[in-house]
Formats: sequence, structure tokens, C-alpha cells
Amino acid sequence: MARLLTHRNIVNKCVVLLTTLIALGGIFYGIARALPAPKPIEELLHDSDLVIEGQVSQICRYSQWLSHVRSGGLGDDGTALAKNLPDSDEGLLRLIRNFPYKSSQVVIDGIYIAEIKIKKIFKGKAHGMIFIPFVRYHFLANRSIEGPWSERTYKPGEHLYLYLKKNGPFYQSAWWNAVHAVK
Repeated sequence: MARLLTHRNIVNKCVVLLTTLIALGGIFYGIARALPAPKPIEELLHDSDLVIEGQVSQICRYSQWLSHVRSGGLGDDGTALAKNLPDSDEGLLRLIRNFPYKSSQVVIDGIYIAEIKIKKIFKGKAHGMIFIPFVRYHFLANRSIEGPWSERTYKPGEHLYLYLKKNGPFYQSAWWNAVHAVK
């Protein structure tokens, strides 16, 4: 009887291990499938409206940033910028073209604005600072990943090369590998 229980425990552990490996394989396959091939620098340069070297000066929630801009915090340029922007995160989410997930797949923790101070411009025209909206989110349990994984979060003080496309009053990365840390 003891031998039978030991054999059963070994079989159960093997089944659990095999199930875990299969699940991890599915997750890794889903992530690999969700990531399209990275674009080479030449293609990123061609696809971008603005290519800069810059530093993240500040991160703030979209609602805070919008109230600051509407109260004149950025001067006349800011007032013109904020004139046609939606009041809510949900309204802005529709403007962020590269956010690929559905509400059934993720929980949105918030929409933020990264203020990027421009140090050097390689292509395009821009004044001292640009604003990039991004979404912080987490996946719901047991959901597969679909669509390109193109979202990136920013951290204050990061020194970056950015390949950007114009999207209304904002910029967004031209592709998922279009933001590189300066070394």
C-alpha cells in the first residue's frame, strides 16, 4: 500500500510539472506571437515624424496634466494644445492608436503623460518639450495576448532616443522597439 501511495505521489508530481511546463510554453508562445518583428533603425527613421534624443522630465496622470495645462501652466501653447482634448481617460484612450488590448483582456490602471525635454533633434521640428501619453495596465487572469505589444512606460530621468509619430496633439512611438535608452 505504501508503495502504491509513493508511486501515485510521483505520478501526481509529474502531471503537475508537465501541466506547468505546458502552461508556461503557452504563455511564452503567446508573448512571442504577440510581438511583431522589430523594425531596423533605417525603417524607424523613415516611418517617424520626429526623431529626438531627450530626457523624461516628469510623469503625471492625464487628468492632473490636463488641469495644469488648462489653467495656463504651459502658456498659450498649452491652451491651444488642450483645447480639443477629452476630459476623461476613456476619451483619450480612443486617441492612443497603438494600444492594442480590449477591456476584456486588461485592467487599465491609468493613463499618464510623459513630458520629454528635447536635447537634440535628428528629424522633424519640435519646441523644447513634447508629451507622450501611455497606459499603465495589467492583464486579467487567463487571457491570451493578442495584437502587437507596443505599449511602453516611462520613468523620470530616463535619457532616451525616440522615434515618434504625430498623433493629434501628442506623439507616440513609431513601433514597439522605437524607444532606446541612451548608453
